[in-house]
Amino acid sequence: IIDTNGPTVSVDSSDIEGICNARTYTFTGSWSEDVTRTAELYYSVNGTEPAKESGKYPVTKYAGQTNWRIENVAITEGANTFEFWGKDKNGNESAHVKMEDVMVDFAEPVVSLTYKVGDGEATSSVPLYIANGAVLTVKGTVTESNGVKAVNVTAKKGGSVITSGSNGYSVETNPESKTFTITLTGGNESSGEWSFDVEAEDKANRTGETVSFGVNVDTEKPSITAKNDAGKEYIDRNATNKYSGRITETGGSGIKGVYWKAEKHPAGETTDTSDIASASWQACAVDATLTGWSLKADLSTLEEGEEYRIFFAA
Repeated sequence: IIDTNGPTVSVDSSDIEGICNARTYTFTGSWSEDVTRTAELYYSVNGTEPAKESGKYPVTKYAGQTNWRIENVAITEGANTFEFWGKDKNGNESAHVKMEDVMVDFAEPVVSLTYKVGDGEATSSVPLYIANGAVLTVKGTVTESNGVKAVNVTAKKGGSVITSGSNGYSVETNPESKTFTITLTGGNESSGEWSFDVEAEDKANRTGETVSFGVNVDTEKPSITAKNDAGKEYIDRNATNKYSGRITETGGSGIKGVYWKAEKHPAGETTDTSDIASASWQACAVDATLTGWSLKADLSTLEEGEEYRIFFAA
């Protein structure tokens, strides 16, 4: 029999397209040879010496298609090239079927976060509380060598799932650049305890470790009462003047401190809206239960005969 034509070899590749995450792979395919039948099947991985697989795959006695299977072929991280071909009994070789740049990814994606409140500095520390009107911006990056398929963020307030674009919460993801941004604005809609779970999925369908954090949106200002313990309208600026009061905090973030200052004010003015972080305010003593405070005020620098208002804030 005169036979100068090589066999035809095909490879099933639909399930290895894209990025694979397995350390070994089982290849399947088919061959056909109309005259002398296919005798031997060869393959190579990344240009290594072909491995002969003779006798393992039955060949029918008649012309037509015959299936073949090669199990547990070792593959490595990164780009891989696989090549397959066959020979018939006359030594005629088939065309080589080559699969190039098959990406293999063993590593799971890793999520990292930074947190910033308002115009403050971005840090790796989660703020436990944000105030009414404050904006928490969480920037995320995904470390992944072969591409990110998706970033999934689950946000909950009081245990209930919240969708992006509601309750002062939004998330924007950009898998191509491996980044995402979570924004939470303090307000009446967002008031309460929040939890966030972040997962990244790579193009090999591997999901990394879930990164979780929580924050409390506190929109309730604390309230404070104050009294002059001596109950006097006029004071001796050289004496020890004692003041005390109670603190009520319902927002959940707790009391950071109680502060006081003395300033000249027109008669009847009883409020002051200046920033208590300024140098003009001084700290009072707060009790261990954070519900009461006291002050022994040094008023020796006040001017004789002038009217002052003593302000307290929490």
